[in-house]
Formats: sequence, structure tokens, C-alpha cells
Amino acid sequence: MSHTHRFNRELDRVRLRAMLAVERASADPDDEVVARLGHQLVTLEDELADVHEDDRGRLLAWRLGLEDVDLELLWTVVAASIDPLLVTHLAVLGGRDSFRGATLRVHAAIWELTGEQARALAVRLAGAHPLIHDHVLAWTSDATLPTRTLAAAPRTITWLAGDEALDAALLGAASVLPEQDVVLDSRLYESLLTTPAPLVLVEGALDLAVLPAAARKVGREVIALDPRYLTHDALEAALIGLRRECRLREALPLVLHLDDLQRDPQALRAVTAAIATMPGPVAAMVPQRGFALAVSRPTIHVSVDPTTRS
Repeated sequence: MSHTHRFNRELDRVRLRAMLAVERASADPDDEVVARLGHQLVTLEDELADVHEDDRGRLLAWRLGLEDVDLELLWTVVAASIDPLLVTHLAVLGGRDSFRGATLRVHAAIWELTGEQARALAVRLAGAHPLIHDHVLAWTSDATLPTRTLAAAPRTITWLAGDEALDAALLGAASVLPEQDVVLDSRLYESLLTTPAPLVLVEGALDLAVLPAAARKVGREVIALDPRYLTHDALEAALIGLRRECRLREALPLVLHLDDLQRDPQALRAVTAAIATMPGPVAAMVPQRGFALAVSRPTIHVSVDPTTRS
């Protein structure tokens, strides 16, 4: 099953569940329609239960530490954000609010959550939930949690559908560093990439082939962001896009030319704040020794000579 096919089948599942919820909530449910939709749903869910490497939803759940109920919410919100065939059913279940996204109230009806399950999900979303914290999903209203609307970031949708293009906020400012066909000693960087959440400050003109070589050996990519020529608004969007892209792809974020931002304190503060909260290892390139960032995370200084550390 291709990424695109699985994506479409997941959206079909949400739509079938929504149609069932609408029928069951009607004043005079049609038992024949309920039985027919129920049979289609069982067949579809049996198909989707066969998990393979093409299942990006499950892969994302593993990377973000999601529970099954979180993954079901992800698909509800993605479907509400992209599937034109779902709009009418959501409007019946949730009214005009559904035009801005999916609500927990509607999601609970679609997935037939018990009161306890729905409340537990609401409590999880009230905290630092990874789907929100990593910008995979976003709130689109300020109502109470059960009626607040959620939408999926466009890049979340395209990634789940199998698209490899970078987040639009990164275009022109970031790229996936290619792995070059050269022999490099990247053992130091490989060990750093498996260290829990360090900030690696690389001092000097690092050969940009080294990090990708190390990252590939531990199953990762490197996404390099050059923040120098971005406006403040574009920089904020790019930092959000970088975090989201790296979480979706399990890539290593690399910020280039960090020292050049010293002339722009606002930009440096934005980058510093993003680095401070970025999950997993983060790398940044600076030209001189002694450059430091005010971040409360382990920091490792590595010179361009991989045998020297400060």
C-alpha cells in the first residue's frame, strides 16, 4: 500500500465513521444504512490494521510518543482539514464551528469515545501535547477545549500523503543536506547524534558532508536552516517549520551562520528560544571558539578538527 493510498483510506475511515455518527444521532436512524456503513467500516479497518513501513501515521506516533487515541485524533483533524467530502457530515455533527476545523466534541462522536476517554484526551490536550507542541496540529479558536477547533498544518497533510518536499516556510531558507559519496570519519558526530538532547556548537567551517554522513548511519537526515536573510516574521515561521519538519522526518536540525545574528538581537532571541525547546539533538555552526547561547540544555563544543573538544 503506497503512502497516498493509505492516506486516502484513513480519510475514508474518518468519513465512514462520521456518516455512522450522523445516522445514529438522527431522530429516526435507518438500521439498514447503519448496518451497511458498519460493514464497510469493518472491511476498511481490517485493511488498515495491516501495518507496514508505509504507515506514516504509526511512524509519527512512535516518534512523538502518541497513544492510539492521539493518532485517531490526528486523522480526524487531518480529514477535517483536507477532505471536501467530510464537510457536510461535520457540519451536521458540529454546526458552523466545523468549518474552522475539528472539535473534541465532534471527534468523540465520530470515534464513539466514552465520557472517560473523551475527558482523558481533553486533559492530555490541555498540557504540552506533542501534536500541538511540535506544530503538527494547531488550535484555530479560543473556545473551551471541547468546542475549540483544531486544524492540521498543510505540511502535516502533505507528509502523511507521502510528499517529500520541505515545509513551505522553509523554502529558500533550508534544505536537506545530501549525503555525498565520500569516505569520512564521522564517528564523533554519530555518537553526538545518539546523545540525549544536546546542543552541538560546531566551531569553524565544517565540511557539510560530515553531518549528513553521520546522520545517515543512525537513520536520520540533516535539515540546514540559513536564517540570515529572513525577515522576523519569516524567521518565526521558518523555525516553526523546521521543528515540525524535523519531527515528521526525524531529522537533525542544523542552524547555519548563527554568529551573524549577533547584529540582530531580536532574530538571535527567536533562534535561541527555538533551539532551547527543540526536542532531540540540535546542531549550529559558529566560526569562533567561545560562542555561547543562553540555553538550558547540554552544550558540546566541537572544533572542525573532530579530535578536539572544548
